[in-house]
Amino acid sequence: MTDRVVERWRRAEIPPKGSDKFARLAWLAFPTDYLSRNEPAAAGGMSQIPPAPQGMAAFVEIGLSRDTEDIVRLGTMAADQAAVVVHCPTFDDISVFVRWYHGQWENKDVRVPASHGRPAYRFLASDPSGGARPVRLTTQSLPRDGDAIHVTEVGGCVDAP
Repeated sequence: MTDRVVERWRRAEIPPKGSDKFARLAWLAFPTDYLSRNEPAAAGGMSQIPPAPQGMAAFVEIGLSRDTEDIVRLGTMAADQAAVVVHCPTFDDISVFVRWYHGQWENKDVRVPASHGRPAYRFLASDPSGGARPVRLTTQSLPRDGDAIHVTEVGGCVDAP
């Protein structure tokens, strides 16, 4: 086998400089109501994105742009809590960037039934235990050409028998 690619897709074209637009590669959502609580702050030079208010999510975008960091930063100004984490020039006046913002989110609880010797899991917006959600559920889309990959991660726990 010469190619181990599971799925191929073409990213959107990178808009021209000065258009205030970009090609989104990935869009990640971290809904606040599904996060673990009381986690220690990141250390060692890591960037930590603050959680969004209850009922909302922290969104992370990864994209390509021909515009400057200031223009990419302006795209986050509509959100109260937003920032550009990385803006790195690459080649041919193209930069890769990572930015985050807080936005609206519709909670959708998920229960996974026990199967094949594995326990049942629950991923609920309300957390009666008020703390740890050690089980992570990460879903992603299979994008069509020109679309971004959409990724969502929620925390959950083993369901009581």
